[in-house]
Amino acid sequence: MANYIIKFIGGGTLKITKEDFNNLMGKSGLIGIKSCGQVVNTSSISRILSEEDYEKEKEKENEKGSNLGVLHDGTPVIRYFGVWYSDGEFDENGRPYQRIDQTYYKEVARDCVYTPNQYERIKHLPKEKRLEIMLGGSKEENIRIGSGFKKLGDIKKL
Repeated sequence: MANYIIKFIGGGTLKITKEDFNNLMGKSGLIGIKSCGQVVNTSSISRILSEEDYEKEKEKENEKGSNLGVLHDGTPVIRYFGVWYSDGEFDENGRPYQRIDQTYYKEVARDCVYTPNQYERIKHLPKEKRLEIMLGGSKEENIRIGSGFKKLGDIKKL
């Protein structure tokens, strides 16, 4: 059974069933939600989306605000006041001090460092290919070891 997430204007969320989702359509005012035993004022609802879409949206929000990253060679880094430093190298005050060289790490110079979740998707590739992807020279969704995917530009029109 598909579940849905109600996002409220105030920032809260509530998980509901498909039946409750269908019951909310076209209604206004206070509505009872059977699956969770609560009453919701429809004017306080910002959005209602599927649980799958909610998780994707949440992951994107986490990646945008992430201060953790991984360089093309697998080096973990942290952003501190807009500057990338080696993660794990901190002074006695808890501030990072090993600044990343922008001349060697082009992804730092262009500020296109991948988050740990993004890096997981490309870590199986050679370092040079990972750098190319991070810099935008090759689309990540087109890369796959073995057969399966082709670029849209490689498919001939009928």
